[in-house]
Amino acid sequence: METAQRSGATSPMVFASSRSDVDLDAVRERVGNDERLVRFVVRSFLAEAPRLLEQLREAAETHAIDELHTLAHSLKGIAANVSAHSVRQAAQQLEEDARRARVDHAEQRIDDLAMRVRRAAWFLEQSAH
Repeated sequence: METAQRSGATSPMVFASSRSDVDLDAVRERVGNDERLVRFVVRSFLAEAPRLLEQLREAAETHAIDELHTLAHSLKGIAANVSAHSVRQAAQQLEEDARRARVDHAEQRIDDLAMRVRRAAWFLEQSAH
């Protein structure tokens, strides 16, 4: 399954729980039901999350703890913007680990985070049009 995860393969079966991970109603409420703004926030997440994940992987490989902390914090923020709770929680855990310089399992945490991002992205792509 890791090969499928890294390749970005998606299927409704794998992402069936996505709906509970993302709360678009909360996003709409936060932006005053402005659908144009909702689409902007969603597009921002879809564009930025993969870039941040790649940078997180690079930071983990080079043991750049401060960068790992900053990038995890950024991902946590954009996940909060789209109410992607699972992503936000996983990014927060990685951020806390980096703050404590406990990055022994950073690559596994990033793999888990990437799966959560893909699941949230799949749901957002299906729902926010």
